Amino acid sequence: MSRLTNAGSRAESEMARRRRGARCPNLFYVGLLVVSTVFVMTALAYLIVPSIVWRASQDPGLLGENPGTGRLASWLDQHGPTALAGQFGLMVVLSLAAMATDHWFVERRDPPLSGSAS
Repeated sequence: MSRLTNAGSRAESEMARRRRGARCPNLFYVGLLVVSTVFVMTALAYLIVPSIVWRASQDPGLLGENPGTGRLASWLDQHGPTALAGQFGLMVVLSLAAMATDHWFVERRDPPLSGSAS
């Protein structure tokens, strides 16, 4: 019974140590998540632009109800590839930075005792 109690207290002290030593997440991964989300939204919007332009050419009054849609479609038509390329480049840089700094954010574990393995 004392062996179980001892193991339980060790687990509790390990959990308490982890809570005290908790570090912030790798901010490069957070940035990568944000930039990747913006990239996907930009790519989907860029894919929808031809449909919006075609519908506007069929019904000239369509964009009169919401002129912002026409401006966004026009901007994406002109600058979409540049925006996507820039976002992709930023994703590559953030990915490399996240991988290069990942060891700073990993909690080091104590090596197992040599006599405990049986």
